[in-house]
Amino acid sequence: MAANLPWDITIEILSRLPVKSLLRFNCVSKSFYSLISQDSHFKRKHLDHQSANHNLILNLEHAPECLFSCSLSSLSSDDQEDVVVLDNPIKVESWDCLRIARSCNGLLCIQDIAGIVCIWNPSTRELKRLPDCPRANDRIACSLGYDSSSDDYKVLSIHESLIGDRVARTELQLCSLKRDSSWRKIQDLPGMKFSWYDSYDFLNGAFYWIENVGSYSDLNGPLVIASFDIKKEIFKEFELFPPTRYSYQYTVFDVSVLGGKLCLYSLGSDVSFDLWEIEEYGVLKKMLSIRINKIPACSVSIFKPLYLFEDGKIMIFTRINYQQEVNIYKDGDSAPKTTAANCKIRKAYICNETLISPHIND
Repeated sequence: MAANLPWDITIEILSRLPVKSLLRFNCVSKSFYSLISQDSHFKRKHLDHQSANHNLILNLEHAPECLFSCSLSSLSSDDQEDVVVLDNPIKVESWDCLRIARSCNGLLCIQDIAGIVCIWNPSTRELKRLPDCPRANDRIACSLGYDSSSDDYKVLSIHESLIGDRVARTELQLCSLKRDSSWRKIQDLPGMKFSWYDSYDFLNGAFYWIENVGSYSDLNGPLVIASFDIKKEIFKEFELFPPTRYSYQYTVFDVSVLGGKLCLYSLGSDVSFDLWEIEEYGVLKKMLSIRINKIPACSVSIFKPLYLFEDGKIMIFTRINYQQEVNIYKDGDSAPKTTAANCKIRKAYICNETLISPHIND
C-alpha cells in the first residue's frame, strides 16, 4: 500500500502509529528504516502525535526485577488493555535499588545506588550510561529535561555538602546528551535546603521544586519555589502564599507538572488533598479538592499526583497503612477507582511512547 501513496502521506500515517508497530516496519525497506530509526524530524513528529498517549508503568512486589506497562486510556475507562512486561535495563535484583526521575518526552533518567546515571527509552529498550559524576556520593537528585533551543536533552544533578546537620553548600551540575555527555559544574549556591526527592518536575525548559519539601511547615511565611533554566543556566526563586485556611500547623506542599501546567498541591492533617494551577505572577487557581474520609492522617505517607486526565480526573499514587495503590479520583471524591486492585504496587511512573533515542550523537 505504501508504494501507491505519496511519501508525505506515508510519513503522516506512520507518525501516528505506536512504537511497537514502527519497530516492526523497520524491516520493510531501507527508506522505512532510515525514516523510523534515523530521521530526527520524523521522531519529533511522532512524539508530537503521541504526547497525549501515556502509559502507566508499575513495579510490583511479586516481580521486583521487572516493570509492567499499560495505557492510561484503558485505566480511565472500562476497556481492557494488554500489559507489556519491561525487563530491567540495569542488572540489579530489584527496582528498589534504583531512583527514577519523571519522564521527559518518553525518556527516563535512572540512577542506581552507586550513583551511576542512565537514560532509558522503555519503548525501544535503548539505554545510555552517562559518564561517572565526580560527586555522585553526595547527589540528592537527578532529573532529565529538554532544551528546545539546541534540540538537546540535559541531566541536572544536585549535590549537597554538609557540616554536621547544616547544608554548607549546594552544587548544580549539568550533563548534555548531545554535546559530549560530560558533567559540567554550573553553579554553587549558599546553604539552601533542597528536597531529598528522586527528581524535580520539568516544564518549558526549566526544572521546578519546593525548597525543603516534605517537612512540616507552620506556613507563617511564603512557600519558596525554586527553578533552574537549562538554556540560560540560571537559578531563580519565587514565593507563593497559599490560601489562609491552609495555615494550620501540619500541611505538606509540593509542585508537580500536570496537564502541561505547573501545579501546587497540598496534603493536610485532615487528610485533604488540594490542587492549584500556578499562574503568572504566582497567582493560584484552584483545580480540585479531595477529601479522604475515615482515614487517620498518620496512616497516609504518600499522596503524589501522577497524571491529570482531560475530563478532570486525577491519578494519584498513595501509600495508606503501608499499602501502596494507584487510584483515580474526581473533584470532591472520597471513594476512588483503584487500578491494579489485586496487585501489590511498589512504584509507579507515567511515560509516553517515543522513538527518541538517548544516543543522540552516537
